[in-house]
Amino acid sequence: MKVAYQKIINKLGKDRVKLNESMANHTTFKIGGPADLFYEAKTEEMLVRSVRLVREMGVPYFILGNGSNLLVGDKGFRGIVIKNLVSKVKIIGRLQKPKIVKENEKVPYKAAHPKKYLKVADLDFPDGPLDTVVEVGAGVPLQALITWSLKNNLSGLHWFAGIPASVGGAVVHNAHGFTRLFANFLKSLKVLDKQGNLKEISLSEVNFGYGFSDIPQKYAVIVSVNLLLSSKNVAKAKEIYKKWQKRKLMIQPQKNCPGSIFKNISENLAKKIGAPTPGTGWLIDQCGLKGKRIGKAEISPKHANFIVNLGKAKAKDVVALITLAKKKVKEKFGVDLKEEIVRVGEF
Repeated sequence: MKVAYQKIINKLGKDRVKLNESMANHTTFKIGGPADLFYEAKTEEMLVRSVRLVREMGVPYFILGNGSNLLVGDKGFRGIVIKNLVSKVKIIGRLQKPKIVKENEKVPYKAAHPKKYLKVADLDFPDGPLDTVVEVGAGVPLQALITWSLKNNLSGLHWFAGIPASVGGAVVHNAHGFTRLFANFLKSLKVLDKQGNLKEISLSEVNFGYGFSDIPQKYAVIVSVNLLLSSKNVAKAKEIYKKWQKRKLMIQPQKNCPGSIFKNISENLAKKIGAPTPGTGWLIDQCGLKGKRIGKAEISPKHANFIVNLGKAKAKDVVALITLAKKKVKEKFGVDLKEEIVRVGEF
């Protein structure tokens, strides 16, 4: 065993650091080889201490949330995977000047052929003023947070129904729910910077885009976030949440997959190529790839922008399907698909 590994084990605890832990056990895809070391950080102190330690030791590390939006290579991860389980949630207070979610902050999301694809436009309604500040640990599962917020009469996050991310992952990848971006509901973030300092940063210090933020490049680790939610329209939000979740269950696979594989295209590009929707699933479907299998991985018959693990699928099978979808869409539409899924480890 590497000397650095042994020092990490000694300092974090032999009973807390696992060796050669299969990442298939920790991703929603149920795919991935072993991580050399695996550690669960259950408190903010454990998270900060472990990250500072592995940086000091010069050991590669990866911060794992809920394991969605992720494809881990078949050969696993050389270094340590730190699973962020920091799970605090508390209401901080109310704002005197609530934030309004602006129309131009929305993501284009128009469904084509509602009987075949996901119908959503009838569910849209204006968000209430964001007047309540909630502090949330980055390791909190997003769906658990949505349930908590609605029980505590707070709305806003219902648009993200069915997304299997942690809060930290939703921030890093600026998750999109219907026409909303997760950054629309952010006030500030507590991060561990690359010098090992804990600091609170404002949104002006981060670049957010559709399915993107530059947080990993700038700050590396999110510890917690302050969210802005609304105390208004809660009854309507609960209604929409149930309907939105139900429709997703009908159209999108929910098990043994990481979520969407590719980002949607812009509305302008959709118009240019004659597509009735910016949804990437439509493009892949038009190439006849729904239900296409390689090994034990399948482009879902429900929704072509999802790849499902049918049982013991390999990362190489998924990569082969991704490559095929890119090739066919490029040939038919001249469009270069951009991956939403993140690849980690050795392939």
